Amino acid sequence: MSSEDRKTLKNPSDGKLREKYSLRLWMESSGFTPIPISDDIDGKALELERKYQTDNYGKGANQNDIKLIAYAKYNENTVVTLESVQTARPKRVSNYKIPLICAEEDVECITFTEMLQKLKISI
Repeated sequence: MSSEDRKTLKNPSDGKLREKYSLRLWMESSGFTPIPISDDIDGKALELERKYQTDNYGKGANQNDIKLIAYAKYNENTVVTLESVQTARPKRVSNYKIPLICAEEDVECITFTEMLQKLKISI
């Protein structure tokens, strides 16, 4: 496990340190097989990063979000997000969130609740 896979964070409610693992590690430990990202998808992700001026520090989508959108676009999949739709388009494209970028790129984007409904899962 690399340092990129594990981060130690301070819990704001009790001040205790806890480890946070990446989604990839959780998926692997839960029996999911990671899908490799092809050069075509990486190329599309780089194109979208430039178009939407993404980084990992701004208010908008980050580089992992963009890679997910590129993967969904390339494979004609759906993106599931907890982010709400931005009712007004921000002045800066670097502030675009996942649902807005998906809409701009013609990628289906649904909320977690909508996914549960489509899968006929109730909690």
